[in-house]
Amino acid sequence: VDACDQAKEMLLLKINETDMKVDALVKVLEENATFFLDQATPFFHQLTNATVASTSTLMAALAAVGLGDVGAKLNSTITGALTKATAVEDSLSDVSKILAKISDFSNQALEKQLEVVQDTLSQGLDQADTFARNFSASFGDFTDMVVEKLADAIPGANYAAIDAKFDSIDELVAELAAKLVSGPADLVSGLSSSVGTVQDVVAEVNAEKGATIGVRASSALLLVAAFVAMFGARA
Repeated sequence: VDACDQAKEMLLLKINETDMKVDALVKVLEENATFFLDQATPFFHQLTNATVASTSTLMAALAAVGLGDVGAKLNSTITGALTKATAVEDSLSDVSKILAKISDFSNQALEKQLEVVQDTLSQGLDQADTFARNFSASFGDFTDMVVEKLADAIPGANYAAIDAKFDSIDELVAELAAKLVSGPADLVSGLSSSVGTVQDVVAEVNAEKGATIGVRASSALLLVAAFVAMFGARA
């Protein structure tokens, strides 16, 4: 989390210190953004692998005490949550590929590519948020099932007390999931802000070029009209 936060601040600083010209800003994105993304992208891959390994171990332990059905349910919901982590990884990889060659585009094409980058980053942030919520919900469902099993297995047990203990576990998992995602998500948010700065400059430059072309076109039409009028008068 700290590494991602430092990377975000460094990227924003580089953008803010750069001359507000398209070529200079694009160069900063191309040289730095992919490096920072390469720090965030492996996180979700590692998270997926670690979660799969931990879930497998937990499933084996549950099966050993006769709670194999609970373990299977947990595995199913965790697998669903992990698809979101994989989607985030794919989104960041797509952005990295675009930014790695962003200087190859003309200003007009650049404006469109930056829009694609922003849309992809937005999707990635949404997927990261969904992962955190689904991951937390998976453990919430899991602990509810465990509480029910324990209450059935232990006649006279204090169901409310058991449920309260597992609720604290749910809260801990929710907090952990949010913290795990917050670092990479902040880095992506910082990148989006940097791309937004470049977008503004590119849009301004393209608008100025469009206005210049419009003036030249109007001047050309006036000249043609004057020539036609003069030719007609002579005729």
